Amino acid sequence: MPCCEGSGDGGPLSPLRRGAERLWIGRTPGLQAWPKRCILVSMVFVGFSLAAGIRRSFVEAAYSMQREAHWKMFNNDTSSGNWTTDFIRSFQSSFTWGLFIGHVIGSALSYKYHANSVFAAAILLDSSLHLVVAGVMQVHQIFLVSLLFLQGVSDGLTFPAFFSLLRFWAPPLERTRMFTAGYAGLHFGSLLSFQVFSAFESLFSSTAGLYFYGMLGILWVLPWFLLISESPAKHPGVSTREKIYIIDSLQTQEHIPFSQPTGIPMRSILSSGPVWAILLASFGRTWTYNTLLHIVQWYYNDEVRYAKEIPYFLMMVSVVISGFVADALQEKNLMTTSTVRKTFGGTGLLTEAVLFLSMVYVGPTDFAMVLYFFAMSIRELAVAGYMVNPLDISPQYAGIIAGLSGAMTSLGNLTFYPMMNHIFNTWKIRHDHMTPLYAVSVISGGLQFLAALIFVVFSSATEQDWSKDDASSPSTGADGPYGSSGGGNNNNDPYLDTTEVVVNDGISLNVIVKR
Repeated sequence: MPCCEGSGDGGPLSPLRRGAERLWIGRTPGLQAWPKRCILVSMVFVGFSLAAGIRRSFVEAAYSMQREAHWKMFNNDTSSGNWTTDFIRSFQSSFTWGLFIGHVIGSALSYKYHANSVFAAAILLDSSLHLVVAGVMQVHQIFLVSLLFLQGVSDGLTFPAFFSLLRFWAPPLERTRMFTAGYAGLHFGSLLSFQVFSAFESLFSSTAGLYFYGMLGILWVLPWFLLISESPAKHPGVSTREKIYIIDSLQTQEHIPFSQPTGIPMRSILSSGPVWAILLASFGRTWTYNTLLHIVQWYYNDEVRYAKEIPYFLMMVSVVISGFVADALQEKNLMTTSTVRKTFGGTGLLTEAVLFLSMVYVGPTDFAMVLYFFAMSIRELAVAGYMVNPLDISPQYAGIIAGLSGAMTSLGNLTFYPMMNHIFNTWKIRHDHMTPLYAVSVISGGLQFLAALIFVVFSSATEQDWSKDDASSPSTGADGPYGSSGGGNNNNDPYLDTTEVVVNDGISLNVIVKR
């Protein structure tokens, strides 16, 4: 059943949910037949777009104020504040530290509580704080450090929450495209933010774009709560056909991810080779990405604006295509899931490293820019490899692993800049001296080659034994992973019932539904 195939009829709706269906779906021909999992991915796409826009709009506003401050200093006017490059980097560092902590906290929250509520609360908090940031940006710069830290924490909650939603909603053969379609919102939001900020700055002020994104994020929360539920079993408007398809496809796994949370086997997770393959891939890929950005800035001195915008478009298109291709290869039995993950992950990581090292070799030429665009496109193949992999090795704890992966990405950002500054200061860099750049590139490239090798060797697409532990799977019964195969109650989980549903031509299917 393709991700956007019709979903058919649904169950009874509450008055509030019925009104939402009429307002947001019922009035548009064709949308009423959309599967609810496609609506989920669409809403996540918009949510990630807003989160990326919030982040980028602050950076653009900060550099705009820096330019304004440089202009005013000739008239001894300090009203714009001390917007130096180091000061802006301190803001970004504060946000990244918050992001690091947010990923860790979010992995636990999205596992213990409703992941849809965690995702919405994160966007709501991020957007609300952004309105405060817009108000104090020009007058209380020290206060900004605390605000940006909190924004980083809230932003970090979204990534593990998305995985915790996919563990309920994503059939195994749709996991990659559902994830990459939602994840593409980060690239779309970054791309769009350049245009939105420029428009609002020219029409109003440098902080107008911040108010716009803050208000838009708050408004987004309403349709999210009206249209999105944590799982198909809890969604009042999901069709019987779609619910059966999702739950039945997940029943083919040895472990059901619908059980109530108990304990998190952190020792087993942190000692797992496939988990560390994912974590190291996240860390190495971050260093290479930062190096790519600095090579372009070094070569072209931030003069080529399209060098900022085009890569986001290429990454958005590339990540969506890679998701559909990865799933198609599995559906047609051309590759196993393990082969798909290793191929896409290894190809994306290794090719990106080769291309950016080639950029350093050819120097600041037009060909280097071509290599840069190609590297930014091909790197997104890795998303369909290592980044989706937590859903394969442990659907139950996918949000936990994704949170750790996001934390490693943040750690990569936090360690890259001190290392780069140390190397540049050690060489007492001059503007025409390339030796420190070579050193940084070799270190980053070496890390990515090592990360790619480890991922290809140690990664797996098989659900791990610690993920299927009966102690954390109260829904596992004697006759199968969902309990008794017959009708009646599932005695192992007070929240689940086994219900016989007639599908077509008298064919019945026993499915698990929430009481």
